[in-house]
Amino acid sequence: MRCLLRHLQAGLRTTGVVQHRAAQTAAASAIPTPGQPTPQTHPHLLRDGYLTMGTSSTEYAHRRRRLVEQIPPMSLMLLPSHPIKIMTHDIPWAFRQESNFHYLTGLEEPDCAMCIEKAADGTPTFTLFVQPTSEEHQLWHGPRTGTAAARALFGCDVAAEISQLPEFLLSRLSQSVTGSGTTKQVRLYYKEGINPATDRTVSQVFNKAGLPNYYDAGGHVQQLRRFKSPSDVAMLRRAADISKHMFLQAYRTTRPGLTEHDIFNVMEFEARLHGAQRLAYPPVVASGSNGLSLHYIKNMQILRDGDLLLVDAGAEYHHYTSDVTRTWPVNGRFSPAQKVVYEAVLDVNEAIVKAHKGAAHTTFSIHELSVRLITQNLIELGILKGTVESNIASRAYTKYYPHSIGHPLGWDIHEEETTTLAPNMVVTVEPGLYLPVSDSVPKEFQGIAVRIEDNIVLTTAEPIVLTKDIPKSIEAVERVMQEGSSHPLSTYIHSNRAV
Repeated sequence: MRCLLRHLQAGLRTTGVVQHRAAQTAAASAIPTPGQPTPQTHPHLLRDGYLTMGTSSTEYAHRRRRLVEQIPPMSLMLLPSHPIKIMTHDIPWAFRQESNFHYLTGLEEPDCAMCIEKAADGTPTFTLFVQPTSEEHQLWHGPRTGTAAARALFGCDVAAEISQLPEFLLSRLSQSVTGSGTTKQVRLYYKEGINPATDRTVSQVFNKAGLPNYYDAGGHVQQLRRFKSPSDVAMLRRAADISKHMFLQAYRTTRPGLTEHDIFNVMEFEARLHGAQRLAYPPVVASGSNGLSLHYIKNMQILRDGDLLLVDAGAEYHHYTSDVTRTWPVNGRFSPAQKVVYEAVLDVNEAIVKAHKGAAHTTFSIHELSVRLITQNLIELGILKGTVESNIASRAYTKYYPHSIGHPLGWDIHEEETTTLAPNMVVTVEPGLYLPVSDSVPKEFQGIAVRIEDNIVLTTAEPIVLTKDIPKSIEAVERVMQEGSSHPLSTYIHSNRAV
């Protein structure tokens, strides 16, 4: 009771101080507060002039200018941000911004929208629709950017609350220009399926205005995203470097008696320790015959002596992704049969990386070369019979190599496919062999799965291998595994598992 009385008396004596501080807080709250880091609020993360990690405000503006060049006059492109997605009841999943929206704005808030208009004379206008500021929202979730800060921070010509979007769309889409005896209507570009609320708004506006359908917006932005700037490549290199630490620690930790989930834990811990916000995708940690399932993500099996471990994992670093696969022996030593299959895949990996030299290729020609090389190796392993040509014609190789050689990489793990390769694109190279327990496969090779995946930047000369520092030769992998690990998490796992 005396303690409570002392606190009460102290509170009465400091009432004036509290009121003074409250007044200071109220004055400070009148200044627009951004809903995400800025160079002023987070100088340890962002340099002056940078809107997000690795990307300046100038670069965001440059991206929008390039987009305007792609669309005709009298056009309006509307792109929504992601909504909050619910994991269970009222608990949300961690928010990740929609990639096209992030690429053009840098805004990290949910349930917003951006609009790029191109007038009849070619004049562009950039409008951001944001959520309103709210004391209640700030109390529970933190500040929103709001319209005032949006104009200052994101360089938009106009900032409005998201509730104004229907009226805005109706007024813009009702506009037309008459000239040379024809009337030209404003053309809307939109990508549906991203935000249900914005989908409903667009549908209602179109029905009310009696307009025909809109055009797909996604392809225009994806066309820009195919080509990476120097700052984009630097960020992708950082994501690949984090993945290097993930795999090195996984190599050193692996031993019989642990579980696939233990390796998953080590890799996720290492990713976050080195600055990743998350893993870029649910990782495949597949031991033994689990590797025969391309997208195996249960990751629960015990690691058995004599098995291989196939791991497909990568880090995401401030919206830039990496996508890496390595395969290694659980006990630290490849068996003779495992070596033969592994080298058959590694040979193709290295040949395809080199084949990207000059970047003057198509995705089809690169995949076709990988099929030819894999088929030749399957014949040499005694798994396929006949000639390379006959096995390609019959597609017999697809039983053991069912996927493509790679895909574009960037803000999403699987960027939109392209047919023609060119400098400044980033792609994966990921040949694999998956040999089932079947009479068609020599017994010593049955149940072996190997995939080796790298991330490369195409140039006018040799490609840049972003993942070159993640060991993949047999000698290098075995050498790292013999080092063991003194990492605290690895030590804990080793001491708490039956081995």
